[in-house]
Formats: sequence, structure tokens, C-alpha cells
Amino acid sequence: MTCYKISNINEKQLIDDFNKDFHICVFTKRLTAIEEEAHSRILNIFFKEIGKEFIFEYINYMYREIINNAIKANIKRLYFDKNKIDINNEKSYSDGMARFKTNYINNYSSFQDTLEQSAFYVKTTFKLNEDSFTINVENNTPIVDEEKEIIRLKMINAREFNSIEDAIEMVSENKEGAGLGIIISVLMLKKLGLSEKNYVIKPMADKTQAELTIPLSLVTIEQKNILNNYIISEIKEIPDFPEHIKNIQEQLKDPMVNFKTLSLKIIKDVSLTGKIIKFSNSAIFSTGKTTSNLTDAIKIIGINGIKNIVFSYGMESVINQRYKGKKLQEIFDYSELVARISFHLAKNITSKDILENIYVGGLLHNIGMLVLMGINEELLVKINELCHQKNIPIRIIEELTNGQNHELIGFELAKKWNFPDELTDVICNHHTPAASTSKDPTMINTIYLADIIALWLFFGISTPFGSVDENVKKMFNLSDELHYNKLITDLQEATV
Repeated sequence: MTCYKISNINEKQLIDDFNKDFHICVFTKRLTAIEEEAHSRILNIFFKEIGKEFIFEYINYMYREIINNAIKANIKRLYFDKNKIDINNEKSYSDGMARFKTNYINNYSSFQDTLEQSAFYVKTTFKLNEDSFTINVENNTPIVDEEKEIIRLKMINAREFNSIEDAIEMVSENKEGAGLGIIISVLMLKKLGLSEKNYVIKPMADKTQAELTIPLSLVTIEQKNILNNYIISEIKEIPDFPEHIKNIQEQLKDPMVNFKTLSLKIIKDVSLTGKIIKFSNSAIFSTGKTTSNLTDAIKIIGINGIKNIVFSYGMESVINQRYKGKKLQEIFDYSELVARISFHLAKNITSKDILENIYVGGLLHNIGMLVLMGINEELLVKINELCHQKNIPIRIIEELTNGQNHELIGFELAKKWNFPDELTDVICNHHTPAASTSKDPTMINTIYLADIIALWLFFGISTPFGSVDENVKKMFNLSDELHYNKLITDLQEATV
């Protein structure tokens, strides 16, 4: 790692060194206006290098706030030491702070000069990791208990606001102040789609660190919404289910529906007929004999099961009619694997009716991905133009066509096609089961785990045991990595 003094920066050399090992540190002892501006220039250089110029203003505000707080903390220690004030005594700290605030404002320049001759420093480390960019600001003065409590209360205050305007109004009415810098920083994180977890203050025995973590995949909420709305307009152009499928769905709403009458409607669609007969002979029903008659197949599956198959078949019909390509077939094949794994996971822990729903949920969970995979060239050109107009990183196009935000797209499709709530919930939350609103978590937890396992078996993408949702682990008795790996091996043998 190469380290620079803030007063001696060669920008070309800085970039060269950063691109060698993606790890640079910058030292400063004081913070004049010129040095503060130098910190911003360095940050801007790095953000250009990693393609994050569009969030520079947000992070620069937070970075300057952190640097100023670190310098102020060092000056405070100088003041307390010089005036022999016990910083660890609650009353002494309170009295000392009242005097320090006045002195700090009136003698800022002289404090800066004193810092230059002291042993105190502020060090910023910029590091590019595999999936994030971190900014770590360290000063060699530890936080005392009183300061920890002040920071904690400021963070709590910050959660109460939804807008910077509200925060400024509250602080202006509060003579004691309320940590406006921290509040604005937290609000900026929210605006970027991040949380307090991305801004951590780390007290240590002999120093303090504040760290900002920026995911490389970050796109602001506004940018996501612009593009999501644009793609949702594509969904509006996707046709409804074919008329004969809608007629079958209407008939299925009748609680007194006659199986024979229903079969006469269905048999006109050869592909749907084949799908129903195939499903009736699957392991879910285990009748012990092969069924080739449609009416018998309907009786075996039941009305609820037929409803699910019709949803699945209608979706495939529309998608296949509108979009073409090898990637679509890959997603269909992948979703079928998720459905089979879901069945094997749930067959011993739930009823047959829920098992049917789980199987079809596995088939349908990725419908948003199907739309994104099928986005046509003309729409991609339009999205490209939109990115230029709105100053959105062009890289987001690749993220979208690789399936980013496919849950949102799937949700819009589920609404359009009037999917039942349990299927819509799976489509929206199959990556985040904790966000599910279902009273029974069996379906969402099963498909979540099946999706993780299928990612490994189908694409070779592994999910570490530690990253698996804790409630899902409990449901399937996955107490450690050994059990987790054994489950994957068993399912590979059962489904491949």
C-alpha cells in the first residue's frame, strides 16, 4: 500500500499506484481549506476510476464531514491535555466541552498550527475490494464513553427524518444542536439506497476509525426507478393470456365446476393437455399407475392444482410468443430444476395441496428474469439513450439484462396476470424470505433454498452456508455446513 502526505500529491502517480494494488492511504495532520479541497479531488479521482462519478457529491459530503470530525477530535484532545481536563470524567468532560466550543470557533487557525507540531494525525485509506470500495478514516485519539453515547444518540436522531429539509428545521429549533452532519449523512445513504451498515464508527483502544463502504453494484434509487419504470412500460405491451386460457380460468372460478366439462375446454389445447397429464403422473401424486386420460388427470390433480398449471402454461405461452432466444430456454430449464428441488425439500414437511403450490411456485418464481432476458435490441438502444440523458452509468444495462431487479418486473407481471397472492409473494421475495408477508413461511422458505441449491447445480454459483437465511436453516435443520453440503449432494442425486 502506497501512502501520501496530503500536501504532496502527484495525481498521475496517485492513479498509477492505485491501479497497481487498489490500496492507497493519505496522511494529514491539519485541515486547511486547501487541504480539504485536496481530499475532495483525490476522492473524485478514485470515483472516476471505479465509474462512480454519479454519487461523488453524496459521498464527498460524508467524507468531508468525517475528516472534519477526526481533526476536531484531535484538536479536542490537544485542548483537554493542555488545560489538564480529565476527558474520562463525566463532569469534567461536560465543563471542558462548554469551554472548548468557544475556543474552537475563536482560535481555529492557531489550533491547526498546533496540530501540525503534534503527534496527532488523520489517515484515510482508500481500498478497492472485489465487490465494494471502502473509505476508512483513522485518527489516533480514542473515543471516550461520553462521546460514544453522543454518537449513538445522533444516529438514533438521524433515523427519525425522511428529508434533509426536516432535519435542518429541527436542528435550527434546537439550541443544543442535534448532529446535523450525521443526520444528513444517514439521509444521503438512504437516498443512495444504502443503510447505516454502510457507515460504521469503530472505537479502538488507541484510535478511532470511521468507514464508508460503497458497493460496486450501487445504483441510486432515483436511477433504479427511472429504469424500472421504463421496463415496466415494456410489460404493459406484453399481451394478456390467450382468450381460451382466460375462459378456462373463468370456469375454474366456479366451485361447482364439472371435471368432464372442464376437460372438454382444455383438450382443445394439445400442449396444455400434455402438461396436465404429465403433471398428474409426477412424483407429487404417486398413484402407482400411469394416467393418459385428461379427465382422470384433472381428478388426480384437483382444481387448485389445475389453476396453478394454467397460470404456468399461460405465462410460458405469452413469453414464448413475445420473446425468443437460448437464454429464455435456459431460464425455463433452471426454473424446472428449482421446482423439482422444491418438491423434494418440502415433500416430508407439508400437505399435498401446499406441495402443488410449491412446485408451481418454483416454475414461476423467475418470470421477471424471463422478461429481462428477452428484452429486445430496440428497447436496449432506448435504455442506452436514457442512461446518457439521465447521467446513469451505462453498466446498469448489463446488470438489468443479467437479471437485476427481476423481482420487481415479476411483481408487475403477476399483477397484470392476476396471479394469486401466494405466487406473487414468491415472485417478489424468493431472494429475501424475511420480507414475505405470508402467514405460512413453508412455500417462500422452500423456494428460496431450492433457488440457492439450483444456482450451484445448474450454474455452478455457490452460496456460503453463513449467508443462508437463519429461519430457513432452522426449518430444514441445517445446523452446520456439513448438513448443508450433504443436503445439496442428496438433492443433486435426486433431481439430476
